[in-house]
Amino acid sequence: MEWKLAYWLTVWLCCVFICNIKAEDFTTNAITITLSNSLNIDLARGREFRFGFAAKVVKSETDKKISGSNLWKVSGWFGSSEDGSGNAIGFVDQLLTSGQSGNPYKKAARLTINGILYTLPPMRARCSDMTYFCVQFGTTDSPQVASGGNLEVFGNPDDSVLTKCVETPQCTENTDICIEDGTIYDVGASWKPHPCRECTCTAGGTSCQVEECQPTCGVDYQIFTTGVCCPACPTSCQVDGTSYDIGASWQVDVCTRCTCSESGESNCIIDQCSPTSCPGGRQPITRSGFCCPVCPLECDDDGSLYLHFEEWKQDACTSCQCFDGTIQCDVETCSPLQCDASAQIQGADDCCAECALECVDRNSLYPHGASWSPDVCTNCTCYNGTSACGIQYCESTLCPAEQVVTRYGECCPACAK
Repeated sequence: MEWKLAYWLTVWLCCVFICNIKAEDFTTNAITITLSNSLNIDLARGREFRFGFAAKVVKSETDKKISGSNLWKVSGWFGSSEDGSGNAIGFVDQLLTSGQSGNPYKKAARLTINGILYTLPPMRARCSDMTYFCVQFGTTDSPQVASGGNLEVFGNPDDSVLTKCVETPQCTENTDICIEDGTIYDVGASWKPHPCRECTCTAGGTSCQVEECQPTCGVDYQIFTTGVCCPACPTSCQVDGTSYDIGASWQVDVCTRCTCSESGESNCIIDQCSPTSCPGGRQPITRSGFCCPVCPLECDDDGSLYLHFEEWKQDACTSCQCFDGTIQCDVETCSPLQCDASAQIQGADDCCAECALECVDRNSLYPHGASWSPDVCTNCTCYNGTSACGIQYCESTLCPAEQVVTRYGECCPACAK
């Protein structure tokens, strides 16, 4: 709450200080004072306090006038303790102007400083924290004494008498702010003292709302984040760089299927295959896209059955094979031949004709199909590079040897007539 004054406040502090000094106890220019009367506060207007004080020093160590600059200091603040201890609210260290701080002190005279101004700094606080207004008199940190020497002020019987506090005459709580845990908020401001609690400052005080969490997953799967009220639930599974939504399923391989659970982890099931025995000694096969092996199917080609992987020829140019009930055939294509048709040969089981090879006999070339007689008893025929030769068989002659003759151009001998 802000401590507020509706009117100007004029504070006149009339302080009479009684000196009790022993010269041997203090250095040059040392004075001991006692604050003998209380502070009197009169109400005026505004955020300012104007006051003065007069200190009478009966005796001091020096007989000279104490003059110079930056001699005296008066501090002011608000607090909740009568002795000025505790938290100082609106503390102002030096309330004196340079002229006031240089007011001279004459021996056996009053040290009078009037028109001291205290302006309440912009601040907000509770009235309960500002029950006393306190002032303190002393010297500055670096007093400049014209006659030289140090300047010291002591309280009698101790320095506590240099501080005086009086009850604050009037304090009105500010309804335009809210204070929570030492923090000040303007009306309309919102803050979250807890991740699940949001508060708003209103003219009637602090109003807070508690956020309700409705997680979509079990407690064991909830993800808590610092500063966030409600826990999050996993939204996907990350597997080998691929993201899958909660509840999604995917096939790892033909035997393994996985599902993304609400915990953000993948649960996988592997198919278990039973032993497979096929009739006729056939071996089980594993079909593409299936996990477990099965018995292969036979192929029916125009009424003829063929086993898995069995091969056959539909004709000289068509070769087929059975693949689990499916017939796959390859048709051979014949390339053009670089020989005459008369020189081409084709086997009964061959799809394509081929150019026949020539035959060589006694350094002579003979084309395919050609016949020749290397001698009168031998006849040869060329067949695709191979010479097939036959030798004429001669029967025995039935005449005396002297009558056996062999005529020119004939193979077998004969009886002369």
